[in-house]
Amino acid sequence: MRKMIVVASVPLLACSDFALEAMRVPATLELEPRCAQVGSENPVQLQIRVRDQEGALMPVPGWVPISVQVSDPSIASVGDDLMLQVKGDGRVVVTASMGEMDGDATFHVSADPLQLSAPLIYLTQGAQNAENSTRLIAGRDALLRVFMTADRADSVGSGIRITLQREDEPVLDTIIATERAGIPLEVDESTLEGSYNFVIPGEHIQPGTSMAIELDPMCEVPVAAGSRTRYPESGATLLNVVAPQTFRQVFVPTLMINDPDYEVFTWLEGIGPNSEQMHLTRNLLPVSADLEVEVHDTLWTTANLRTWNGWLTWLGEIQALNLQEGRRGYYYGVIGRPLGSLLGLANIAVPWSVGVATADTYTHEIGHNMNLRHAPCGGAGGPDPDYPHIGGRIGVWGYDNDNRVLKDPAQYLDVMSYCDPVWISDYHFDRATTHRLDGDGGVALNGFVERREVLVVWGSVYEGRLQLDPAILLRGPVEMPSAPGPYTVEGLGPNGERKFAFSFAPLPTDHGGSTFVFFVPYDPEWDEGLERVTLAGPEGMDEVFRGSAPPIAVATHPETGVIKAIVRDWDGTELPIMDDMDVSVSTGLPGPGSVR
Repeated sequence: MRKMIVVASVPLLACSDFALEAMRVPATLELEPRCAQVGSENPVQLQIRVRDQEGALMPVPGWVPISVQVSDPSIASVGDDLMLQVKGDGRVVVTASMGEMDGDATFHVSADPLQLSAPLIYLTQGAQNAENSTRLIAGRDALLRVFMTADRADSVGSGIRITLQREDEPVLDTIIATERAGIPLEVDESTLEGSYNFVIPGEHIQPGTSMAIELDPMCEVPVAAGSRTRYPESGATLLNVVAPQTFRQVFVPTLMINDPDYEVFTWLEGIGPNSEQMHLTRNLLPVSADLEVEVHDTLWTTANLRTWNGWLTWLGEIQALNLQEGRRGYYYGVIGRPLGSLLGLANIAVPWSVGVATADTYTHEIGHNMNLRHAPCGGAGGPDPDYPHIGGRIGVWGYDNDNRVLKDPAQYLDVMSYCDPVWISDYHFDRATTHRLDGDGGVALNGFVERREVLVVWGSVYEGRLQLDPAILLRGPVEMPSAPGPYTVEGLGPNGERKFAFSFAPLPTDHGGSTFVFFVPYDPEWDEGLERVTLAGPEGMDEVFRGSAPPIAVATHPETGVIKAIVRDWDGTELPIMDDMDVSVSTGLPGPGSVR
């Protein structure tokens, strides 16, 4: 049924005449109430609203007639007074038209409406809990899951409306429908079909973004009184978005001089932000879509990676390289295949680690760099006593954004455990986020540092034994302890006079023990005047002096001074890797002519 209803009788105005009156032009027409559940005994008064080109309400112009159309006259009719009268059960749409403008309203006449609500709504970038306490990373896609439920079974489907705004400006407005018949009776996180889902692009996941969710925006369901169909009830909820700095990963392929394994370059071939090697890291750890991946020049070493002490030595070499280059990213020293019982080793809460060329080992070690301890599964040593989920399980439903699949908390274990298959818990994702926001372990992306000649004082503490490695000369930034600790280093002259001294706490590793590397500003007078360097701590004492150790040769780039090779127990044989390189030699302490 279609009838013409004149809302107001006024002389017909020309467009120009109307424009002269405050320059307001009708732009949109709205019919209210837009959606309602009605009964036969309660007629509904419809109202027509007109908005101008700026979206502001304005008087309804009388110079254009308004027509009203009812989709099913057997269910309802509309009189000249815009009163909706109910005739029968069903769903009816009323459309008001004025010129080229239309406005719709939908009404349900039903004796048994549905009670709607959304008991659970969350955004996930890999792991999220019901409290939505796991923070979101700016610039990274996030899956929105809205779990709408009804109080009884019905074959009627529905949808949701998502609106996002930032700084009071709308940035996204979309309606998500479902092809399933009926609305679930309870929350079921185990399947994507159990929720209304939408991947919000990373460009909209930014600090200051707020969100509102509306259930049944197309008024497809007879909604009972007392239903909650908007979240929040008014306004919008500010999303918990944080913006750590860009994550930069620098892979340092490492070859043992006496047993080089070139397979590492096969794994590194084609590596990049979106490559398969980075799949776990970009999905499990708090990094944004603008992550950077670099492959460093090869580091050659004589560290024996079949031994525990060799791994500690290698870890110290990667730390020295990271410090020398200004802490410009996370450094992962990588070898092609396991050479002993160890697969990886990391210092906790600082940006360097070492390990084999596998995605899970690499991600595990980077997790340690982001201040994550072990999760309690598979005999992982030193588990985090505060880990909240039994048996190292992830504890919440995970989501793989790359493959658009869920990760079952009853099946998946945290990547920081020693069990498979792996994903990430909400606890570890958020703990790593805190680390990245709290200084990121000292990572400085610009990498610019003032380099000078420094004395590298380095070593380890393990199982009650102190080890002070032969000190070497490099060009690099000064790197001294940021806080005192229970260990003391002293540089002494021929008569015991103190040339330098400092105390420190060594950096723990994920497998026990600890390491340290410091760059002490070098005084040329020390060529003759520095006789020994001592290390003292609760375990005892160690020292180095000229002639205290077999020669260690360090090859560096002649222009940049960057480490290219570290050859311990050097017998003086010229190695191909030393060609065109500067080489410094130390037998405990460098001396006159140690650089050639």
